Amino acid sequence: MTSPSAETAYLFRHALLRDAAYQLQLPGDRARLHALAFEIIEQLHGGRAPMPGNMDDCILTRLLPHATDSVAEELAEHAALAVDERGEPLLPGVQVLYLQRHACACTERFRHEAAARAWQAAAALLPNSGRLPMLRFAADSLHQLGRGREAEPIVAQGLSLARGSGDQRQECWLLELLGTIQRELGQPDAAEINYQLALTAARANKDRRAEGITLGGLAVVYQNTGKLELADATLRQAYEIHRETGNRKHQGTALSNLAITQRDRGNYEAAEALYTQALAMQREIGEKRHEGLTLTNLASIYRVKGCNQEAETLLLDGLRNLRETGDRRSEGTALTNLAVLYQNIGRDELAESTFGDALLIHREVGNRRFEGVTLGNLALIQMQSGRLELAEQNYREALAIHREVKHRRFEGINLCDYALCQLALGRLSDAPRIWQEGAAILREFADKTVQERKTESMRAACAKAGVPPFDEAQSCGG
Repeated sequence: MTSPSAETAYLFRHALLRDAAYQLQLPGDRARLHALAFEIIEQLHGGRAPMPGNMDDCILTRLLPHATDSVAEELAEHAALAVDERGEPLLPGVQVLYLQRHACACTERFRHEAAARAWQAAAALLPNSGRLPMLRFAADSLHQLGRGREAEPIVAQGLSLARGSGDQRQECWLLELLGTIQRELGQPDAAEINYQLALTAARANKDRRAEGITLGGLAVVYQNTGKLELADATLRQAYEIHRETGNRKHQGTALSNLAITQRDRGNYEAAEALYTQALAMQREIGEKRHEGLTLTNLASIYRVKGCNQEAETLLLDGLRNLRETGDRRSEGTALTNLAVLYQNIGRDELAESTFGDALLIHREVGNRRFEGVTLGNLALIQMQSGRLELAEQNYREALAIHREVKHRRFEGINLCDYALCQLALGRLSDAPRIWQEGAAILREFADKTVQERKTESMRAACAKAGVPPFDEAQSCGG
């Protein structure tokens, strides 16, 4: 029987012999052998595949399957190496074809890292006009991985090419993508500017599909910065355009975002109805990623209603979808929501470790908004367990992030909690002022449930400390 070490040695020598034999071939012969290998593999898989669908659309067209899809990356590699002595390809055009098909297949299977590499490789082989969609899809793949900072320069390159060539449609979609990246990196002002520029371009081009998508993205900026009335109106306008253009995917997204606006106002029944409607639509069209997002958001409604077991089930189901589809950013958000649930039902040790897992992802993908949310919730656990100095440090960091990204609602929530931390530290002169500042912000959102909860916590803390309640002059719910 051959020993494992002997087998390994055989494989190693075999690889060395193969590489040596390959290097002994003259460059021209090697190129012809790669062309021959390409032709044999392609014929064994049904012959030449067609080009993917319309690359100029704002949404990647679903790939029509072909037998070569399983070997598209290998075919692209052989085509790349089939080059004569003058550097001319022996198989012109086919490397781009199979890179594009490989990139499309990877995108559909949520293999965003491989998709980004293939899109960029395809872009490098094309003239400026053909390169634009490839750059946009590459940037979007990186964005899906939560690597917005790597995507930004690719979008900037695309915008430069689009403006230089006068391609207003591609400029519009690149601006919309840039707005989304900036929004998720916690740059709402820059995001709003680019969404507005994209909206102007979409309307000039009479591109209703792009207009609806851009309005949806702009509405989330309004939502994130506490402009709930404007967010609601913009989302409803986007929804009508999606319905007009038959864009079922973004119809579901608009419904889910409308639910968030209702939830943030404390209209939980309306939010639940909208989430349920969005979920049915997303399941109907097989949108697993957006289904995962909606499941984790719907869980927050069940948590408020006290249905903790149902909320945990929804969160775990949503997490599975998000991990399966490679949405690292949303995975972090779902983990924060799961930790909040554990925190609310008194499983503080599990909550703290889950917040820690979420925090690692938020920092990895640059999700400043949820980094702030997570730090604030972590500080609450630390404060309640007597680790006041650590809690104070995390509250300060969370508040700085909320102000940076204009997350007004959580600035109010964390100010109320931070005031109680100051009270516990014996800083009686600062605590009432900080709490009143937070309460004033919460009144902007008209979410009575949150206001009442913070008021109740404050009164209990003041009674324990033997000081008058902070809301004697002005009630949080007033």
